[in-house]
This record gives sequence, structure tokens and C-alpha cells, in this order.
Amino acid sequence: MTKDIDILWFISTVAFIFSLLLSFRQRVELEHFAPYLILALPLVAQTFYHSYRVRLKMFRTKYRIAFVLSLILLLLNYLVVFFNKELYLFIDNPQKHFAYNMHVAKELADELKSRGIICVNTETKMSNRLRFYGVTNCNVNILLEKTLKQQSKNSVTISYRNRAVYIGDVTEIYTN
Repeated sequence: MTKDIDILWFISTVAFIFSLLLSFRQRVELEHFAPYLILALPLVAQTFYHSYRVRLKMFRTKYRIAFVLSLILLLLNYLVVFFNKELYLFIDNPQKHFAYNMHVAKELADELKSRGIICVNTETKMSNRLRFYGVTNCNVNILLEKTLKQQSKNSVTISYRNRAVYIGDVTEIYTN
């Protein structure tokens, strides 16, 4: 039993240290290391519970504070992730929002489709994201991202909680 626990600790610790070392030089994909790190969660909980249980009641205060503090931070983290679109109300530059790269594309694709635009030429990253939602790449329409202060009649505005986070200008190219 102890031998198995030591191996699990070793696997989890090596995965954690390896991901930390890699993260200094490049962006680490969490999916590659998460399964190994998840192994440590029951071990950490078990170690905490055993440490808590062997203490006398009067010496458990520090452990209780650590547990409550951890629980509060986890709950706060959950609420920030779950209600992340509300954070746009408090951020001056929407592009600095931690989940901005995951937003906008679906709503932009829906808005473009509602205007009868099924294909656009835009930057590669946005083009790939729009293709996922059914807006393909072509040379008939050009979509350029504008700053939030620039707006025209052809602008497509994406807003969350009545706060504009993306403005794109759609221009139709006429060829004869």
C-alpha cells in the first residue's frame, strides 16, 4: 500500500515539476499533464485528513483555517470562471480578459449569418474559429477588426452585458 502511494506521489510530483519547467519557456498544454496531476488530489486530501485527525482538538485550528481558506478560494475561482462574461464590465480593454480568446467567434458567426454573410476573409486565427461555426474563408467579403471607438454602418458589434467587446468591419469586394 505505501509503495503504491509513493509511486503515485512520484508520478504527480514529476509531472508537476516538468510542467513548471516547461512553462518558463513555452505555453504548456494543460491536457498533457492534468491526468498525472489529478492523481495527487486524493493523496493530498488523504494526507490532510490524516494530519488533521491525529491532532488534539485544540491544535486543529490551523488546519481548519487552511481548509476553510482553501474552500473559499476554490469557490471564488469557480465563480470567476462561471461568471467570466460579467468581468467585461470592469475591464477597460476587453482583449485583456482571460477568456477573450474563447469568446466572440460564435456570436460573430451568428451575426454574420444573420446578415447573409457565409464567408469572409480575415486573419488566420479568427478565420479558423469562424470556420468551426460555419463561416468559411473566401475573397468576397473582408472582415477587419476595428478598435472599439471606430464604428461604421457595416460594423459588426459583439457585446456582453451591454459592453462592446469586439467591433469588426465587413466590406464586400466587387469583382467584374
